[in-house]
Amino acid sequence: MVLSSQAQRAWKTVTAIVTAGTAFHLVFQVDYGDHDHVFTEVQKWYRKKVDSILLGEIDQKHQQQHQQNTMNLSGEISNSNLKNATLPPSNNVTPSSGSGITTNLKNVR
Repeated sequence: MVLSSQAQRAWKTVTAIVTAGTAFHLVFQVDYGDHDHVFTEVQKWYRKKVDSILLGEIDQKHQQQHQQNTMNLSGEISNSNLKNATLPPSNNVTPSSGSGITTNLKNVR
């Protein structure tokens, strides 16, 4: 059975997408146990990035909600004062400014 050139292109595209998705899953998301393995550092880096992105969005929502609550409690706050307002400390993870993956991931786990 010979496929047409259009069907072959479609098959190759589907195969490439499935292969890339499988590789992504195997490298970044599969848990290979408690021992260190070849993907340990890459998985730590990936999980830290995902956490910082997700927690960053939550932190922005928290800041907006805090500003709204502050404005509702005292109507005297102006926009210029909101820029200088301080928020209570949060427990969110923020990206560090270290150099390299290994220095940033020493204490992750």
